[in-house]
Amino acid sequence: MRIILFIIFIMIVSCTVRAQKISETEVPAEVRSKFTALYPDIKQAEWEKEGNRYEAGIKVKNSEVSVIFDAEGNLIQTESEISVSDLPQNAKDYCLKKLNSGNISEASKIESADGMVTFEAEVNGQDYIFNEKGDFLKKVIEESSEHDAD
Repeated sequence: MRIILFIIFIMIVSCTVRAQKISETEVPAEVRSKFTALYPDIKQAEWEKEGNRYEAGIKVKNSEVSVIFDAEGNLIQTESEISVSDLPQNAKDYCLKKLNSGNISEASKIESADGMVTFEAEVNGQDYIFNEKGDFLKKVIEESSEHDAD
């Protein structure tokens, strides 16, 4: 019985772990330094911590941008809000045909530190990830769990 209760406890805790808003003073110096080097004109950011990652939410040219670093200040990825019309056509077609919805509520361009570009489309509250050509890659179920391509 104790094992079952322990497993249930672990499952509940793992499902409730989310990003936490933090003040800039709680962000490691290495992360703040790298952020300032990349965005010297940005004077204010909203910081969140999830696990050992730090995310700066900023506005760049009237667009929302999230910049994610590891605890050592290494850039992991940048996610920039884009217009739905800027998604690759294949991604828009997928949403219309496979999801039976042309109603994409939000779109983002995600650039990883190694230069890989992907796109994210939000449809009916779910996030779908596409490669640079617009081919479907995965559906994001929660912050940390995902499904692979159909």
